[in-house]
Amino acid sequence: MTAADGKRTERTRDALDHFPVARVVETGVLEVGIGQLQLPCDSTTVFGQIVDGPFVGCHVAPISLARRHCTLVVCPTSCLVWDRGRRVGFALRSTLFAMPDAITPADLEGRPIGPVEVAVTADRIALYVDATGDDPDRWVTEAPPGFGSVLLFAVADEFLYDPQIVPFTRTLLHLDQSFTYLAPISVGSVLTVNGRVTRVRHRGDSYFVTFSAEASERESVVMRSVSTFVLSDQQSPPADAVFEEPPVHQRGGNDGSRRSASRHDLVRYSAVTRDFNPLHWDHDFAVQAGLPGVVVHGLLMYAWMTQEATRATGGAEVTAAKIRFKNPLRPAQQAAISADTDGGNVKLVLTVGDVQLVTGTATVAFPTE
Repeated sequence: MTAADGKRTERTRDALDHFPVARVVETGVLEVGIGQLQLPCDSTTVFGQIVDGPFVGCHVAPISLARRHCTLVVCPTSCLVWDRGRRVGFALRSTLFAMPDAITPADLEGRPIGPVEVAVTADRIALYVDATGDDPDRWVTEAPPGFGSVLLFAVADEFLYDPQIVPFTRTLLHLDQSFTYLAPISVGSVLTVNGRVTRVRHRGDSYFVTFSAEASERESVVMRSVSTFVLSDQQSPPADAVFEEPPVHQRGGNDGSRRSASRHDLVRYSAVTRDFNPLHWDHDFAVQAGLPGVVVHGLLMYAWMTQEATRATGGAEVTAAKIRFKNPLRPAQQAAISADTDGGNVKLVLTVGDVQLVTGTATVAFPTE
């Protein structure tokens, strides 16, 4: 931080301390002096004045919006709500800021997400290959199968972190995943990704969400994906035991069928794929979700398993794969992957000791002469 940045931060803190112009007057109503904004606010809000940047002179306040920490900005002619750098609400100053009626994940069945464009660059593939421990010499002009996770979260992220859905992510689990690859994901291509909430089943306090995604290049489909997520607004029962997190860079062996990830590896994988579920980096959040601590991304384990399918078949191309997540893998834990081949089908199991964590199958195509 520069000296100028420090002074700017100090001035902003001073402003936050001396501009108390807002308060919650009743459940869901925020009074800001210019009228009342209809917001699902559940905390008292104090405004400060912005002293630098494009919103200089406007007032700003942290608010709790649908149980998520957001920022409310009141400008001379409008009000805006920002979440993680993205505008999620807007109204003219002369109107009420009205949020939609409360919804559940079931209300979003059939909702399309996207389209989102994803540029497949050599650097992006190289970062993914490095984060997943794949062979950099093999993946120079094409992306490995696991890169499908990058395409999936180009659209899944918009659904899972929608402010209306966030209250239902106190528990957020990835139950199973399938990918079908219809063409190579080539360097230089620009893919259009579309997602859809295809089905929602409500059981007790949980919602089982089937989310489909499709990536195309010039209207030709190159990848299809189907995910099952479990969402709940209820806190899971506590784990039988809570573990202390290992040192940041500690991991087990990563040679052949042995696989392990450090906490540092998990942060790198999150950055490459945009899979930012706090279960993978926030110990307290993971414990509150009923886990013993931070856990490894399911799709990182998927990447390892497809790598093993390729290795076990002498370099065959994975054309489809489906896995089911049974138990979590913790950072630095040593996992092993077994691959039983039967022609073009490969049965895959990732274990720690005698405990199965992930099971699945892959379909491969052998190179033709």
